[in-house]
Amino acid sequence: MPATRVDHVGSLLRPTYLKDAFQRFARQELSREDLGAVQSRAIISTQNGNVRMGRDIPRYARLIESGALTADPIITRTYGLDEINQAMENSRSHADVCGIIIPSR
Repeated sequence: MPATRVDHVGSLLRPTYLKDAFQRFARQELSREDLGAVQSRAIISTQNGNVRMGRDIPRYARLIESGALTADPIITRTYGLDEINQAMENSRSHADVCGIIIPSR
């Protein structure tokens, strides 16, 4: 049987624009910074998908800390610690897709 390769991001196949960006990067037509910008648009939800929390969360945290990835596009709201009850209610009612609590805010 011939080898098969599937480009995979989360639980969905890699979008065409991302595959094109990798090809342009390989031909040196796209900078590493611009490739990173395109990649940051391609982080797709993996709900009920291919997530391994012990592997993926630390990896994403390292990428965010290094500046290679930004979580800004997926954060829908930030809360101070004094707003934790509202954050929990909004999470339960699905009013926030991805709200985060910032204790020092």
